[in-house]
Amino acid sequence: MVSQRPSARRDGRMMNKRRRKKSLNRPHVSAYAASHPGRRERNEDQWLILDLTTGARGLVQEALEHDVGPHGTLLAVADGLGGAPAGEFASALAVESLFRDLRGRVTAHTALHLYYQAIKRANRWIWEVAQTDDMLHGMGATLTTALIYHNWAYIAQIGDSRAYLVREGTCHQITEDQSLLHSMVTMGELTPQEARFAPGRHVVLQALGTQPDVQIAITEIELQNDDVLVLCTDGLFHQVPADEIGQVVMTCQTPEAACRELIRRALDRGGHDNITVVMARLTGIIHRIPTFESPTTLRRLTVFDPGEIFQRNPELRRVVLAQARARLRRIYLIGALAVLLTLLLTVLAML
Repeated sequence: MVSQRPSARRDGRMMNKRRRKKSLNRPHVSAYAASHPGRRERNEDQWLILDLTTGARGLVQEALEHDVGPHGTLLAVADGLGGAPAGEFASALAVESLFRDLRGRVTAHTALHLYYQAIKRANRWIWEVAQTDDMLHGMGATLTTALIYHNWAYIAQIGDSRAYLVREGTCHQITEDQSLLHSMVTMGELTPQEARFAPGRHVVLQALGTQPDVQIAITEIELQNDDVLVLCTDGLFHQVPADEIGQVVMTCQTPEAACRELIRRALDRGGHDNITVVMARLTGIIHRIPTFESPTTLRRLTVFDPGEIFQRNPELRRVVLAQARARLRRIYLIGALAVLLTLLLTVLAML
């Protein structure tokens, strides 16, 4: 496992040294959020738009339109797991814990450390609450957040809710899904073709509150003028691909219009799950980096290591591999039989 806490502190010091050499300004945030239960009876998603300086949150105007203050801005989405009411409760605890721990506290010298520890505390709080009631046992929530501080955004992820950056018309996926099949593909355990037929498509390898400790993947982004951050749960990205998200962001006049349009498209394509999207456009940024690919633009500060989870659950990997390959063999066999049958019918027709 990557040692994340020392890394976060070390990168925090590097960040501060680097910033002192730059002319920093405070961007303006234009934000919006929308959520819909889809075809589900209850909505277990939660979201947060929070001016960490004034405490303004939600859809009040002071939160939707504000200059990033001395304590920064926080965006978040959380997708509850464990079924209602447990999943709904877990996602609510996640965003409330962040509000309580970060409001008015973030500074240049403490940003990453406080951010990291606040997510750790949210995880521990959900875990401890879940142990007090059998009805809540096993509850958890994915969490994807963006801490905006001066010209920087720090994207933190646990689970498979996503963060995208729309820059100059292109939508870049910043996070990597911490899901069973995605991790097995990236580790070389499954081919992409095998993953299409493997069980466990919706299984996440970690979530807030399901274990007493959690790995936090944090990515640093140096922002450019007119960047748009998009955070969403899987109810959106399973229905609307990244390139289409980028198109909607670029064609809609406001974050509100873009959020509503994305929700509409996800619903039109089935809306099988809860759908939540949080969006923020950043303007007024003076410093500009010429290309997205520049190493100073995006940096992985801490990463998720699925190997540790597979070591604790070796049977999980074995079962998925066996079932995926068995299903693929059956498909190949059916395909071969279909070809043979077609040839046989063709020959008979010629007689």
